[in-house]
Amino acid sequence: MFDLSPDDDAEFEPLVSIIDTLKDKVGQPVNLTNFVIKNFIPRNVAGYYRYDGSLTTPACNEGVIWTVFTNTIPISKEQVKVFDEMRTEDHKILKQNYRSLQSLNERKLYLKRSPLRDNFINSATTHSISVTLLYSLISFIVLY
Repeated sequence: MFDLSPDDDAEFEPLVSIIDTLKDKVGQPVNLTNFVIKNFIPRNVAGYYRYDGSLTTPACNEGVIWTVFTNTIPISKEQVKVFDEMRTEDHKILKQNYRSLQSLNERKLYLKRSPLRDNFINSATTHSISVTLLYSLISFIVLY
């Protein structure tokens, strides 16, 4: 997920810089030449949680294997603000567009510890930002 940093993350800049240009192009194809998916996962991916789950949008279909890395990506408040200001096609704020936390329902949650370093999310603020940004990023990828 993400940790607040005093500095912008240079890896995020290509995405942040095009978000504003996409606001009037919902449903239209857009060429994302500078979009490199590896820039949106932590630099150290040795530690992670994994579990069987479902999609976060209706119909919430099963069959998704979720992987959440224990290490984080630094991102500035200004970069968070860009995601917070994203809008839907009918110009509503794209916030909390995700399902609430669901019960495991006897599913197993696996943890693979990083031999190098585990950086666990330990504050409500960081967790809230992480969840909001994750779902905004997922929505962005799905919508565009």
